[in-house]
Amino acid sequence: MKEVYEMYWEAFESVAEASPVQLPPSALDLFMTRMLRSRISRRVITEQHIALTSQYQDKGKGKAGADEDHKVGVVDTKLNAADVVRNCAELLQALGGPEGTVPIEIDGALSTSFAYVSEHLDFMLFEILKSAANMTVENWGAEAPKHPIQVTIVDQPKELLIRVSDEGGGHPPWGGLGPIEDPLSGLVTFTGPMLVAPRLEVFSFSHMRRVYLHHKAQEVARPSDAPRQPEMGINALRNLRMAGTVQEQLEAYSRPAAEGAGAAKEEAALMMDAQTKSGIGLPLAKMYVEYWGGTLGINTVMGSGSDYLLTVKKFGVEGL
Repeated sequence: MKEVYEMYWEAFESVAEASPVQLPPSALDLFMTRMLRSRISRRVITEQHIALTSQYQDKGKGKAGADEDHKVGVVDTKLNAADVVRNCAELLQALGGPEGTVPIEIDGALSTSFAYVSEHLDFMLFEILKSAANMTVENWGAEAPKHPIQVTIVDQPKELLIRVSDEGGGHPPWGGLGPIEDPLSGLVTFTGPMLVAPRLEVFSFSHMRRVYLHHKAQEVARPSDAPRQPEMGINALRNLRMAGTVQEQLEAYSRPAAEGAGAAKEEAALMMDAQTKSGIGLPLAKMYVEYWGGTLGINTVMGSGSDYLLTVKKFGVEGL
């Protein structure tokens, strides 16, 4: 799998350097969505086949555990969203960064269970909570632990609604990096700061490109004797061996720290910071949501915070 991501990175570099005209955001999103949806489909089919085979063999040998009774392959038929949120909060703390100090409070339908691919819900909520915690830390610094993230779960017959509210000061337009001119028309449509608005651009893969170009420019301008800075954007993902699940992310972060003290632990901290700010987490989370017919949006109030609005379609319900 590492070789596959190496090929993605090399292709991205080659296209960026060879072509003076970049794909406009809509075309880039279409390309990335088609490519990654195809990969998700192959992974789901493969993992479902492996999981079903393993469960069948374990049941025949009498090894099936009680926790496997409610699983059909990779689908958990009794998945509890509140438990997933708690698990994500624990994982954020396990990573050891300042984001792990931000409290996460849960209310609403805490006991509701439904059928869904647990790894996918893990990934969606982990990326949302990671983004909310990062914004809170950037806005409040050492005071971040005093500003909790509120997660509200609403149960409906065919879907689950999850709202994640933070006090992170709001997402600035284009992630605070400014818009890029449309490479075809040369026009910039941004006219000024929007104090209350949906920040749809944070779900675009062009935002990751903006982060990449921003840090590429910083790297060129940095003096050769300047202190080392963490890799950002796709370079960070290359070093992190981009993960498809929360557990894989945790292993990627933990591996360098487990190899020794000093430099290895510093490397792990740099990697975690880079992944958090790479710009790819929310676009991927939105793609996972939409893959199963759900929606993910965000509304922000500058100077206050943001609401992430997640709609998860339940499996096995008529109409899905």
